[in-house]
Amino acid sequence: MEQAISYDNNIDLFKEYQKTKSIRLRNEIALKNKKLIYIGMKGLYSSNANDIEELEQEAFICLLKAVETFDVSKGFKFSTYAISCIKAITRNRLDYSIDLSLDEPIQNQDGENLSMVDTLEDERVDIESDCVDRYNRNRFK
Repeated sequence: MEQAISYDNNIDLFKEYQKTKSIRLRNEIALKNKKLIYIGMKGLYSSNANDIEELEQEAFICLLKAVETFDVSKGFKFSTYAISCIKAITRNRLDYSIDLSLDEPIQNQDGENLSMVDTLEDERVDIESDCVDRYNRNRFK
């Protein structure tokens, strides 16, 4: 695993990046700090519904955004800022990718007990159109 570059070197790179906004420099900073992705994702891996590579890619995009938005003048370490951004995005992704059972009971507004499958619409069935067609067939017979 790559070593993150030293704090002093990060400051110099960030100062240069903030002056030039060079994509090459942004990418260099992100690649040299790639280890932060694994630190930020530690303990957040999920065996269900999430491919680890997808999480890593999303975390790397977040790292690029962290490089773009980091402000050296505020006095914080980049690693602290980047890890908190990565943790937020990976937690958010894990929260919204939870598997649900269609048999899970829910209540509607009237207090009736339903299951999730009862709330799904069957797109193959168009009751209104079927009734109109049946009416027209009977009318013209």
